[in-house]
Amino acid sequence: MPFHTFESSRYYWQLDGEGPDAWLLIHGLGLDRGIWFGVAPALAARGRVVTVDLPGHGAVRDESAQGVELAAAALRQILETAATPQVHVCGQDWGGAIAIQLATDAPDWITGMTLIDPRTSAAPRELSSAAKARGGVAADYLNRLRTDLPPQPPEFPFAELLEKVRAPVSVIQGMHAPGARMVSTTTTAGGSLVPLESPHTVIRALTRSANDTASSAEAAARGQARRREVLGDAWVDRSLSNRTEFNADFQNMIARVAWEEIWTRPGLDDRTRRLLVLAITASLGRWEEFRLHVRSGIERDGFSVTELKETLMQTGIYAGVPAANTGFAEASRILEELGAFEERD
Repeated sequence: MPFHTFESSRYYWQLDGEGPDAWLLIHGLGLDRGIWFGVAPALAARGRVVTVDLPGHGAVRDESAQGVELAAAALRQILETAATPQVHVCGQDWGGAIAIQLATDAPDWITGMTLIDPRTSAAPRELSSAAKARGGVAADYLNRLRTDLPPQPPEFPFAELLEKVRAPVSVIQGMHAPGARMVSTTTTAGGSLVPLESPHTVIRALTRSANDTASSAEAAARGQARRREVLGDAWVDRSLSNRTEFNADFQNMIARVAWEEIWTRPGLDDRTRRLLVLAITASLGRWEEFRLHVRSGIERDGFSVTELKETLMQTGIYAGVPAANTGFAEASRILEELGAFEERD
């Protein structure tokens, strides 16, 4: 278990396990990596797990504590040293603030985030009755807690920074834990020490998040491949070049739902799907999308000029002459540009 020094303070960390999935587990105020002893082995059986003692805690309790931004920067260096640049980060209590900061500073490093009883101010000093009554790891851990906790950190802009996090976020909260009201929580028995009091809840949440993230990314990749088949590389490359932090989630959703799920369904061939898209987009006046599918359909031999004409004729009956009239005008410009009128159907 190596030490890592950052800005004159030392961190104590350990990497366990091997595999494609990876987690970074960050303890809360006044605790140490021992809070993950009931969680880390199960995760290490299927992937890599990095646990740390933050300065002023555990094996480095004599070190000067650092603020959230410095701690996030230090943990990023530790992940580099551990050759684990992409992780699902899990922060307990005040460790959630560090997790959020890390996800904000290095969004490409974070595949998902789980917050356990996150605090918008310093963690309460009282411990739940369930943890006090439990023997084994919990009892031993409580005996090792220091009476004087490290200096309490200032207020942290949870809501403001959470809005900037691109990765999927889930929250676990003990039903008896004070404070910290957040949406989309998983409530479990116990108080503020959920990893000790209900480790199986944490394990289920973290492994489910890893599976969801992986399957979502794989579905998006399959969708992009299908999108290229239908629309062509040039258009998809231009579209992806306009991808931003603001629209990335929407782009991924399109790839998964429209292209991976709908455009791969049995029952309709590509020619029928293309013509349906033209009829619908013309009926709704979605001319940018209409032009895209006219161009890609002709360029990629998706349908003939005659089939395009008949689709617009049918559209004129059921969606109205003005819609079909505009559709003919838009399509004619593209067909002339592509020289399609010179070819026989």
